[in-house]
Amino acid sequence: MECTKIVMASVQPLQDFIDEYEDLTVEEWNALDPPPDIESLQAVIVEELQQAATDGCVPGVLEETLRIAIEGLEGEGEVGEAIAAALRGDPPMLGPLPPPPVPTVPRDAAPSVVAVEPGDDVDAILARVGEGSTLEFSAGLHVFDEPIVVRFDVEFVGAGRDKTTIRSSAEGFAIGFVGPGGFSVRDMTVEHVGDTEASVLLASDGPVSVRDSTFSGGVAGDGETGGGHGIVFAFAPLEGFPEYTDEERSGPLLIENSIVTNNEAAGVIVTGDAAPEISDSSITDNQGCGICYSDDAGGTVRNSIVQANQIGFQISGAASPTIDGTSITASLGVGVAIEGTSAATIVRSTVEENNQVGIQVSGDSAPTIEDNIVNVHNVGVLVTGSANPTIKGNVIARQEIGVQVGGSSQVDVVDNTIRSSSVAAISYGGESTGSVSANSIESTVGIGIQAVDDAEITVD
Repeated sequence: MECTKIVMASVQPLQDFIDEYEDLTVEEWNALDPPPDIESLQAVIVEELQQAATDGCVPGVLEETLRIAIEGLEGEGEVGEAIAAALRGDPPMLGPLPPPPVPTVPRDAAPSVVAVEPGDDVDAILARVGEGSTLEFSAGLHVFDEPIVVRFDVEFVGAGRDKTTIRSSAEGFAIGFVGPGGFSVRDMTVEHVGDTEASVLLASDGPVSVRDSTFSGGVAGDGETGGGHGIVFAFAPLEGFPEYTDEERSGPLLIENSIVTNNEAAGVIVTGDAAPEISDSSITDNQGCGICYSDDAGGTVRNSIVQANQIGFQISGAASPTIDGTSITASLGVGVAIEGTSAATIVRSTVEENNQVGIQVSGDSAPTIEDNIVNVHNVGVLVTGSANPTIKGNVIARQEIGVQVGGSSQVDVVDNTIRSSSVAAISYGGESTGSVSANSIESTVGIGIQAVDDAEITVD
């Protein structure tokens, strides 16, 4: 309340300025020599508000209160109305009268390490520390009901994912990095609670590093606003966030040894041309896809576990990530769904016991599916549309159909081992084409290789 009073008192001289000149005619105003000195008055206001911020008032609160106070300025007559409009930032009618600049608090010149205890004002800390600073969150529960917005290069460090928890009920996101600079999170749990729509960590800029941390509790909305994710790399245009060039966004995006679990939408969502490197992490029990890629997104997922999500990986548009040495299991739908024009690569991974299909390829996509283990599905690899994948060197076992090809797709099935198929090891249908060569088909109860409808294949 005291900070609000300071802002209102500092703006009163502006209203006094309007009142002093509002009885003039336009001709009298334009004839004033010298013109009234509004800049000195503005400088005094900024100085007073900077001092208030130094004394402990939150800069964001000062800025919002100042905006409301300036919007309330009023004047009478042509001159009074024009001065008030100019100070509010409306187009000036009688010459330039710039509104007071937003007060800013000078940051520390050098980076520092700041201890954060439960109940501390993180916004106030972020407003004063220098670029490259580290905020060390103590062990315990840190509770927030507003988003933490990070606008410069800073690191958040906890005492360990099982010791430090940031718990947020905020709308939109728990932590948002809007840049510029870089942002790092490690050794903590960040969780969203309550029923307010929000993702957990949202980044619209890079570089970003996430290590040894857990993210959970994203709450989905009505489907139009896209909340509910664990970690979002929002490099496609996002309303309300700055737009950056590719050069401005340059720098690594990393998720290492982290857990993303129990979010109502995606575990990790990657848009635009973001290309995170995800390694040694666990993406589990999310109600959407474990990891979703769209637009031109890329990057690599290595040595990770993607388990019990609605869809393990959903890859659309021209997104072309590499999935290497990763376990994709127990999805409620499809293990990996590839569509659009994607040229994704799936290598040396295990795709097992997903509810319907192990790997589904559609659209005009041309992924590489090589040296994987694909076990226990209705269909191990399903290809439709006009897709043109490479299917080579895989072990595909215990499916009804090992590889099923349809639509107008063109598929070569080469050097795979296909075991224990109950209906068919390899089946082509529709208007599909391709070749089947150097495969080992073992212990098949049903058909080894079949071509039905208008399919045309070469078997070697």
